[in-house]
Amino acid sequence: MLSKDELVAQMNREIPAGVNWKAGAERYVASCFEKMGRETIELYSANKPFGTVASDDPAPAIVECVHYLNNFANALALLKPRLGSRVLDVACGGGWVSHYLSKLGYWTFGIDISSDFIDLARHRLAGDPSLKLTSSDAASRFQVLDIEAARLPEHLRGTFDIIWLESCLHHFVDPVEALEHLAEGLSPDGIIVLIEFENRIAGIKDEYMQVMREFDTLERPYARWELENALDLVGLSEREFVGSVNGWYSPLDPSTAYLGQATISGADQMNLAICSRRPERLDALFPHRLRHDSMASRGAAAVKFGAGFYPNENGFRWCGPSGEFTVARDIPNAAFDVVSMPLSGDGRTQTIVAYGPRGELSRVTLSAGQSSQTLHMGHLAAGDVVSLHCSEAFRPSWAGSADTRLLSFYVRTDD
Repeated sequence: MLSKDELVAQMNREIPAGVNWKAGAERYVASCFEKMGRETIELYSANKPFGTVASDDPAPAIVECVHYLNNFANALALLKPRLGSRVLDVACGGGWVSHYLSKLGYWTFGIDISSDFIDLARHRLAGDPSLKLTSSDAASRFQVLDIEAARLPEHLRGTFDIIWLESCLHHFVDPVEALEHLAEGLSPDGIIVLIEFENRIAGIKDEYMQVMREFDTLERPYARWELENALDLVGLSEREFVGSVNGWYSPLDPSTAYLGQATISGADQMNLAICSRRPERLDALFPHRLRHDSMASRGAAAVKFGAGFYPNENGFRWCGPSGEFTVARDIPNAAFDVVSMPLSGDGRTQTIVAYGPRGELSRVTLSAGQSSQTLHMGHLAAGDVVSLHCSEAFRPSWAGSADTRLLSFYVRTDD
Protein backbone atom coordinates (compact mmCIF):
# COMPACT_ATOMS: atom_id res chain seq x y z
CA MET A 1 0.00 0.00 0.00
CA LEU A 2 1.30 3.44 -0.92
CA SER A 3 1.60 6.17 1.69
CA LYS A 4 -0.74 9.12 1.44
CA ASP A 5 1.86 11.37 -0.23
CA GLU A 6 2.89 8.63 -2.66
CA LEU A 7 -0.72 7.88 -3.58
CA VAL A 8 -1.71 11.51 -4.15
CA ALA A 9 1.38 11.99 -6.32
CA GLN A 10 0.39 8.90 -8.30
CA MET A 11 -3.17 10.15 -8.76
CA ASN A 12 -2.02 13.58 -9.96
CA ARG A 13 0.89 12.49 -12.14
CA GLU A 14 -0.83 13.31 -15.45
CA ILE A 15 -2.80 16.45 -14.68
CA PRO A 16 -1.68 19.76 -16.28
CA ALA A 17 0.98 21.51 -14.24
CA GLY A 18 0.82 24.99 -12.76
CA VAL A 19 -2.96 25.18 -12.36
CA ASN A 20 -4.66 26.49 -9.21
CA TRP A 21 -7.36 23.84 -9.03
CA LYS A 22 -8.95 25.24 -5.88
CA ALA A 23 -9.42 28.64 -7.48
CA GLY A 24 -10.82 26.95 -10.58
CA ALA A 25 -13.37 25.04 -8.49
CA GLU A 26 -14.39 28.16 -6.58
CA ARG A 27 -15.13 30.12 -9.73
CA TYR A 28 -16.37 27.23 -11.90
CA VAL A 29 -19.96 28.47 -11.95
CA ALA A 30 -18.87 32.02 -12.77
CA SER A 31 -16.77 30.63 -15.65
CA CYS A 32 -19.79 28.75 -16.95
CA PHE A 33 -21.88 31.92 -16.70
CA GLU A 34 -19.31 33.72 -18.85
CA LYS A 35 -19.07 30.96 -21.45
CA MET A 36 -22.70 29.80 -21.68
CA GLY A 37 -24.82 32.51 -20.10
CA ARG A 38 -26.31 32.81 -16.63
CA GLU A 39 -29.83 31.82 -17.66
CA THR A 40 -28.64 28.58 -19.32
CA ILE A 41 -26.56 27.49 -16.32
CA GLU A 42 -29.18 28.42 -13.73
CA LEU A 43 -31.84 26.51 -15.67
CA TYR A 44 -29.56 23.48 -15.98
CA SER A 45 -28.80 23.55 -12.25
CA ALA A 46 -32.46 23.95 -11.30
CA ASN A 47 -33.56 21.02 -13.48
CA LYS A 48 -30.69 18.57 -12.95
CA PRO A 49 -30.76 15.58 -13.38
CA PHE A 50 -33.21 16.42 -16.16
CA GLY A 51 -32.10 18.15 -19.32
CA THR A 52 -33.84 19.21 -22.49
CA VAL A 53 -33.39 16.71 -25.32
CA ALA A 54 -31.95 17.90 -28.62
CA SER A 55 -34.26 17.95 -31.63
CA ASP A 56 -31.81 15.97 -33.78
CA ASP A 57 -30.73 13.35 -31.24
CA PRO A 58 -32.52 12.91 -27.90
CA ALA A 59 -30.20 10.12 -26.73
CA PRO A 60 -27.37 12.10 -25.02
CA ALA A 61 -29.68 14.03 -22.69
CA ILE A 62 -31.73 10.93 -21.92
CA VAL A 63 -28.65 8.80 -21.25
CA GLU A 64 -27.23 11.40 -18.87
CA CYS A 65 -30.53 11.78 -17.01
CA VAL A 66 -31.09 8.02 -16.72
CA HIS A 67 -27.52 7.55 -15.50
CA TYR A 68 -28.05 9.97 -12.59
CA LEU A 69 -31.52 8.67 -11.74
CA ASN A 70 -30.48 5.01 -11.86
CA ASN A 71 -27.59 5.54 -9.47
CA PHE A 72 -29.80 7.55 -7.14
CA ALA A 73 -32.62 4.98 -7.17
CA ASN A 74 -30.33 1.96 -6.92
CA ALA A 75 -28.49 3.35 -3.90
CA LEU A 76 -31.76 4.04 -2.10
CA ALA A 77 -33.20 0.63 -3.02
CA LEU A 78 -30.12 -1.03 -1.54
CA LEU A 79 -29.76 1.07 1.62
CA LYS A 80 -33.44 1.64 2.41
CA PRO A 81 -32.66 4.47 4.87
CA ARG A 82 -35.07 4.98 7.73
CA LEU A 83 -37.23 8.09 7.81
CA GLY A 84 -35.25 10.95 9.30
CA SER A 85 -31.85 9.55 8.32
CA ARG A 86 -29.17 12.21 8.10
CA VAL A 87 -27.35 12.51 4.77
CA LEU A 88 -24.28 14.57 3.92
CA ASP A 89 -24.28 15.62 0.26
CA VAL A 90 -20.61 16.15 -0.64
CA ALA A 91 -19.67 18.64 -3.38
CA CYS A 92 -23.41 19.13 -3.72
CA GLY A 93 -23.25 21.52 -6.66
CA GLY A 94 -26.71 22.88 -7.39
CA GLY A 95 -28.21 20.54 -4.79
CA TRP A 96 -30.25 18.05 -6.79
CA VAL A 97 -29.35 15.07 -4.57
CA SER A 98 -30.18 17.05 -1.41
CA HIS A 99 -33.42 18.20 -3.02
CA TYR A 100 -34.66 14.71 -3.91
CA LEU A 101 -33.59 13.20 -0.60
CA SER A 102 -35.36 16.01 1.27
CA LYS A 103 -38.55 15.31 -0.67
CA LEU A 104 -38.34 11.72 0.60
CA GLY A 105 -38.21 12.93 4.20
CA TYR A 106 -34.47 12.71 4.91
CA TRP A 107 -32.48 15.44 6.64
CA THR A 108 -29.75 16.63 4.30
CA PHE A 109 -26.73 18.88 4.60
CA GLY A 110 -24.78 19.91 1.51
CA ILE A 111 -21.23 21.20 1.24
CA ASP A 112 -19.36 22.63 -1.72
CA ILE A 113 -16.24 24.74 -2.29
CA SER A 114 -18.16 27.06 -4.65
CA SER A 115 -20.29 29.78 -3.05
CA ASP A 116 -22.14 30.14 -6.37
CA PHE A 117 -23.20 26.50 -6.24
CA ILE A 118 -24.29 26.85 -2.61
CA ASP A 119 -26.46 29.84 -3.58
CA LEU A 120 -28.08 27.79 -6.36
CA ALA A 121 -28.69 24.85 -4.01
CA ARG A 122 -30.28 27.05 -1.35
CA HIS A 123 -32.52 28.65 -3.94
CA ARG A 124 -33.57 25.25 -5.27
CA LEU A 125 -34.71 23.93 -1.89
CA ALA A 126 -36.38 27.19 -0.88
CA GLY A 127 -38.28 27.24 -4.18
CA ASP A 128 -39.97 23.85 -3.68
CA PRO A 129 -43.34 24.51 -1.99
CA SER A 130 -43.75 20.84 -1.04
CA LEU A 131 -40.78 21.09 1.36
CA LYS A 132 -42.22 24.10 3.21
CA LEU A 133 -38.76 25.43 4.00
CA THR A 134 -38.17 29.09 4.66
CA SER A 135 -35.25 30.78 2.96
CA SER A 136 -33.47 30.66 6.32
CA ASP A 137 -34.15 26.92 6.70
CA ALA A 138 -32.91 26.22 3.19
CA ALA A 139 -29.80 28.33 3.76
CA SER A 140 -28.98 26.35 6.93
CA ARG A 141 -28.94 23.10 4.94
CA PHE A 142 -25.85 24.11 2.95
CA GLN A 143 -22.39 25.43 3.73
CA VAL A 144 -19.41 26.61 1.71
CA LEU A 145 -16.64 24.24 2.79
CA ASP A 146 -13.37 23.03 1.27
CA ILE A 147 -13.48 19.52 2.70
CA GLU A 148 -9.88 18.86 1.63
CA ALA A 149 -8.58 21.74 3.73
CA ALA A 150 -11.06 21.79 6.62
CA ARG A 151 -12.82 19.28 8.84
CA LEU A 152 -16.57 19.21 9.23
CA PRO A 153 -17.96 21.50 11.93
CA GLU A 154 -17.63 19.78 15.29
CA HIS A 155 -21.38 19.49 15.84
CA LEU A 156 -21.72 17.47 12.62
CA ARG A 157 -18.95 14.94 13.23
CA GLY A 158 -20.18 11.44 13.92
CA THR A 159 -23.78 12.31 13.00
CA PHE A 160 -24.38 11.17 9.41
CA ASP A 161 -26.05 7.89 8.53
CA ILE A 162 -25.09 8.31 4.87
CA ILE A 163 -22.37 10.36 3.21
CA TRP A 164 -23.17 10.71 -0.48
CA LEU A 165 -20.44 11.41 -3.06
CA GLU A 166 -22.11 11.68 -6.47
CA SER A 167 -19.46 11.92 -9.21
CA CYS A 168 -17.35 14.34 -7.21
CA LEU A 169 -14.30 12.65 -5.66
CA HIS A 170 -12.35 12.92 -8.92
CA HIS A 171 -12.52 16.73 -8.55
CA PHE A 172 -10.37 16.71 -5.40
CA VAL A 173 -6.66 17.46 -5.59
CA ASP A 174 -6.13 15.39 -2.42
CA PRO A 175 -8.98 12.87 -2.20
CA VAL A 176 -7.31 11.08 0.72
CA GLU A 177 -7.49 14.20 2.91
CA ALA A 178 -11.09 14.75 1.83
CA LEU A 179 -12.05 11.17 2.67
CA GLU A 180 -10.31 11.41 6.03
CA HIS A 181 -12.35 14.48 6.95
CA LEU A 182 -15.55 12.94 5.63
CA ALA A 183 -15.06 9.68 7.53
CA GLU A 184 -15.18 11.76 10.72
CA GLY A 185 -18.77 12.60 9.86
CA LEU A 186 -20.00 9.00 9.90
CA SER A 187 -22.19 7.71 12.69
CA PRO A 188 -21.03 4.33 14.10
CA ASP A 189 -23.14 2.47 11.51
CA GLY A 190 -22.69 5.11 8.83
CA ILE A 191 -22.33 4.31 5.14
CA ILE A 192 -20.45 6.12 2.39
CA VAL A 193 -22.04 5.95 -1.05
CA LEU A 194 -19.26 6.50 -3.57
CA ILE A 195 -20.27 7.03 -7.19
CA GLU A 196 -17.42 7.52 -9.65
CA PHE A 197 -18.09 7.30 -13.36
CA GLU A 198 -14.95 5.47 -14.48
CA ASN A 199 -12.57 2.81 -13.22
CA ARG A 200 -9.55 4.16 -15.04
CA ILE A 201 -7.31 1.64 -16.78
CA ALA A 202 -5.28 3.94 -19.04
CA GLY A 203 -4.26 7.58 -19.40
CA ILE A 204 -6.62 10.50 -18.88
CA LYS A 205 -8.93 10.80 -21.88
CA ASP A 206 -8.48 13.73 -24.24
CA GLU A 207 -11.95 15.12 -23.54
CA TYR A 208 -11.18 15.25 -19.82
CA MET A 209 -7.88 17.00 -20.45
CA GLN A 210 -9.70 19.56 -22.59
CA VAL A 211 -12.20 20.33 -19.79
CA MET A 212 -9.37 20.68 -17.26
CA ARG A 213 -7.52 23.15 -19.45
CA GLU A 214 -10.66 25.15 -20.26
CA PHE A 215 -12.23 25.39 -16.80
CA ASP A 216 -9.34 24.69 -14.39
CA THR A 217 -11.41 21.94 -12.80
CA LEU A 218 -10.13 18.42 -12.21
CA GLU A 219 -11.60 15.69 -14.40
CA ARG A 220 -9.38 12.67 -13.80
CA PRO A 221 -10.88 9.31 -12.79
CA TYR A 222 -9.12 6.92 -10.44
CA ALA A 223 -7.99 3.38 -11.03
CA ARG A 224 -9.72 0.90 -8.73
CA TRP A 225 -6.52 0.13 -6.86
CA GLU A 226 -5.89 3.84 -6.25
CA LEU A 227 -9.35 4.27 -4.80
CA GLU A 228 -9.03 1.19 -2.60
CA ASN A 229 -5.62 2.39 -1.38
CA ALA A 230 -7.21 5.73 -0.41
CA LEU A 231 -10.09 4.03 1.42
CA ASP A 232 -7.67 1.82 3.34
CA LEU A 233 -5.65 4.85 4.42
CA VAL A 234 -8.71 6.43 6.06
CA GLY A 235 -9.98 3.28 7.76
CA LEU A 236 -12.76 2.40 5.31
CA SER A 237 -11.53 -1.13 4.72
CA GLU A 238 -15.05 -2.58 4.57
CA ARG A 239 -16.48 -1.94 1.12
CA GLU A 240 -18.39 -3.57 -1.69
CA PHE A 241 -17.99 -2.54 -5.31
CA VAL A 242 -21.19 -3.04 -7.26
CA GLY A 243 -22.39 -3.20 -10.84
CA SER A 244 -25.61 -1.79 -12.22
CA VAL A 245 -28.00 -3.37 -14.72
CA ASN A 246 -31.03 -1.26 -15.54
CA GLY A 247 -33.65 -1.49 -18.23
CA TRP A 248 -36.58 -3.51 -19.47
CA TYR A 249 -35.73 -6.81 -21.13
CA SER A 250 -37.74 -9.39 -22.97
CA PRO A 251 -37.20 -12.90 -21.59
CA LEU A 252 -37.25 -14.04 -25.24
CA ASP A 253 -34.25 -11.87 -26.11
CA PRO A 254 -31.07 -14.05 -26.12
CA SER A 255 -29.09 -11.14 -24.67
CA THR A 256 -31.09 -11.49 -21.44
CA ALA A 257 -28.96 -14.53 -20.63
CA TYR A 258 -25.94 -12.23 -20.30
CA LEU A 259 -27.32 -9.86 -17.66
CA GLY A 260 -25.01 -11.47 -15.12
CA GLN A 261 -22.08 -10.68 -17.37
CA ALA A 262 -23.36 -7.11 -17.74
CA THR A 263 -23.38 -6.71 -13.95
CA ILE A 264 -19.78 -7.86 -13.71
CA SER A 265 -18.71 -5.66 -16.63
CA GLY A 266 -20.48 -2.66 -15.11
CA ALA A 267 -18.78 -3.22 -11.77
CA ASP A 268 -15.45 -3.35 -13.56
CA GLN A 269 -15.98 -0.23 -15.67
CA MET A 270 -17.19 2.12 -12.92
CA ASN A 271 -16.18 2.70 -9.32
CA LEU A 272 -19.50 2.32 -7.51
CA ALA A 273 -18.86 1.42 -3.89
CA ILE A 274 -20.63 1.15 -0.56
CA CYS A 275 -18.12 1.72 2.26
CA SER A 276 -18.20 1.44 6.04
CA ARG A 277 -15.91 0.94 9.00
CA ARG A 278 -17.89 -2.04 10.31
CA PRO A 279 -18.18 -5.36 8.44
CA GLU A 280 -21.55 -6.03 10.08
CA ARG A 281 -23.06 -3.00 8.36
CA LEU A 282 -22.16 -4.30 4.92
CA ASP A 283 -23.06 -7.88 5.82
CA ALA A 284 -26.62 -6.68 6.40
CA LEU A 285 -26.73 -5.13 2.93
CA PHE A 286 -24.92 -7.92 1.06
CA PRO A 287 -25.96 -11.34 2.43
CA HIS A 288 -23.46 -13.15 0.20
CA ARG A 289 -20.71 -11.81 2.46
CA LEU A 290 -22.02 -14.12 5.21
CA ARG A 291 -23.29 -17.00 3.13
CA HIS A 292 -19.92 -18.68 3.15
CA ASP A 293 -18.14 -16.86 5.91
CA SER A 294 -16.04 -19.94 6.54
CA MET A 295 -14.32 -19.28 3.22
CA ALA A 296 -14.04 -15.52 3.71
CA SER A 297 -10.65 -13.92 3.91
CA ARG A 298 -11.25 -11.62 6.87
CA GLY A 299 -8.20 -12.06 9.06
CA ALA A 300 -6.07 -15.03 8.02
CA ALA A 301 -6.97 -16.47 4.62
CA ALA A 302 -8.98 -19.68 4.83
CA VAL A 303 -7.48 -21.11 1.65
CA LYS A 304 -4.40 -20.65 -0.48
CA PHE A 305 -5.11 -20.65 -4.20
CA GLY A 306 -2.65 -22.57 -6.34
CA ALA A 307 -2.22 -23.69 -9.94
CA GLY A 308 -5.09 -22.88 -12.26
CA PHE A 309 -6.39 -19.90 -10.28
CA TYR A 310 -5.57 -16.30 -11.13
CA PRO A 311 -5.45 -13.17 -8.91
CA ASN A 312 -8.70 -11.78 -7.60
CA GLU A 313 -10.36 -9.36 -10.03
CA ASN A 314 -13.18 -7.30 -8.53
CA GLY A 315 -14.24 -10.03 -6.13
CA PHE A 316 -13.82 -13.01 -8.45
CA ARG A 317 -11.03 -15.50 -9.04
CA TRP A 318 -10.88 -16.90 -12.54
CA CYS A 319 -10.01 -20.55 -12.96
CA GLY A 320 -8.85 -22.59 -15.92
CA PRO A 321 -10.38 -25.97 -16.84
CA SER A 322 -8.90 -27.11 -13.52
CA GLY A 323 -7.62 -25.38 -10.40
CA GLU A 324 -6.26 -26.28 -7.00
CA PHE A 325 -6.37 -24.73 -3.55
CA THR A 326 -4.96 -25.72 -0.17
CA VAL A 327 -6.96 -25.32 3.04
CA ALA A 328 -5.14 -23.14 5.58
CA ARG A 329 -7.34 -23.87 8.60
CA ASP A 330 -10.22 -26.15 9.52
CA ILE A 331 -13.45 -25.22 7.75
CA PRO A 332 -16.61 -26.90 9.12
CA ASN A 333 -18.83 -26.30 6.08
CA ALA A 334 -16.71 -25.30 3.11
CA ALA A 335 -18.51 -23.88 0.08
CA PHE A 336 -17.70 -21.91 -3.05
CA ASP A 337 -20.03 -19.98 -5.34
CA VAL A 338 -19.02 -20.93 -8.87
CA VAL A 339 -20.18 -18.93 -11.86
CA SER A 340 -20.12 -19.60 -15.58
CA MET A 341 -19.31 -16.92 -18.11
CA PRO A 342 -19.24 -18.34 -21.67
CA LEU A 343 -22.62 -20.03 -21.73
CA SER A 344 -25.38 -18.69 -23.96
CA GLY A 345 -28.88 -19.81 -24.80
CA ASP A 346 -27.76 -22.62 -27.11
CA GLY A 347 -28.33 -25.41 -24.60
CA ARG A 348 -24.70 -25.82 -23.55
CA THR A 349 -23.95 -26.78 -19.97
CA GLN A 350 -20.82 -26.75 -17.86
CA THR A 351 -20.15 -29.28 -15.09
CA ILE A 352 -17.73 -28.43 -12.27
CA VAL A 353 -16.55 -31.14 -9.87
CA ALA A 354 -14.61 -30.73 -6.62
CA TYR A 355 -12.24 -33.53 -5.54
CA GLY A 356 -10.52 -33.78 -2.16
CA PRO A 357 -9.22 -36.28 0.41
CA ARG A 358 -12.55 -38.14 0.35
CA GLY A 359 -12.75 -38.35 -3.42
CA GLU A 360 -15.56 -36.44 -5.11
CA LEU A 361 -16.80 -33.76 -2.71
CA SER A 362 -19.41 -31.96 -4.81
CA ARG A 363 -20.53 -31.29 -8.36
CA VAL A 364 -22.77 -28.73 -10.03
CA THR A 365 -23.95 -28.16 -13.58
CA LEU A 366 -24.21 -24.60 -14.87
CA SER A 367 -26.31 -23.39 -17.78
CA ALA A 368 -27.38 -20.12 -19.32
CA GLY A 369 -30.49 -20.22 -17.18
CA GLN A 370 -28.61 -21.07 -13.99
CA SER A 371 -25.13 -19.62 -14.34
CA SER A 372 -24.32 -19.60 -10.60
CA GLN A 373 -24.43 -22.47 -8.11
CA THR A 374 -22.70 -23.47 -4.89
CA LEU A 375 -20.22 -26.28 -4.42
CA HIS A 376 -20.88 -27.64 -0.91
CA MET A 377 -17.71 -29.52 0.06
CA GLY A 378 -18.41 -30.32 3.69
CA HIS A 379 -15.71 -30.37 6.37
CA LEU A 380 -12.19 -29.56 5.21
CA ALA A 381 -9.17 -29.79 7.50
CA ALA A 382 -6.06 -27.63 7.49
CA GLY A 383 -3.66 -28.99 4.87
CA ASP A 384 -6.33 -30.59 2.67
CA VAL A 385 -5.82 -30.08 -1.05
CA VAL A 386 -8.92 -29.64 -3.19
CA SER A 387 -9.02 -29.54 -6.99
CA LEU A 388 -11.84 -28.22 -9.15
CA HIS A 389 -12.33 -29.63 -12.63
CA CYS A 390 -14.61 -28.29 -15.36
CA SER A 391 -16.02 -29.98 -18.44
CA GLU A 392 -15.70 -26.83 -20.56
CA ALA A 393 -12.99 -24.31 -21.37
CA PHE A 394 -12.97 -21.14 -23.38
CA ARG A 395 -10.76 -18.20 -24.25
CA PRO A 396 -11.99 -14.64 -23.60
CA SER A 397 -10.47 -13.74 -26.96
CA TRP A 398 -13.46 -15.48 -28.54
CA ALA A 399 -15.41 -12.37 -27.51
CA GLY A 400 -12.74 -9.98 -28.76
CA SER A 401 -10.56 -9.83 -25.65
CA ALA A 402 -6.80 -9.78 -25.88
CA ASP A 403 -6.64 -12.04 -22.80
CA THR A 404 -5.26 -15.39 -24.00
CA ARG A 405 -5.53 -17.32 -20.73
CA LEU A 406 -7.45 -20.56 -21.08
CA LEU A 407 -10.29 -19.97 -18.63
CA SER A 408 -13.46 -21.77 -17.75
CA PHE A 409 -15.35 -20.36 -14.73
CA TYR A 410 -14.80 -18.19 -11.69
CA VAL A 411 -15.40 -18.36 -7.95
CA ARG A 412 -16.54 -15.53 -5.69
CA THR A 413 -13.93 -14.57 -3.11
CA ASP A 414 -13.34 -11.72 -0.68
CA ASP A 415 -9.57 -11.56 -1.05
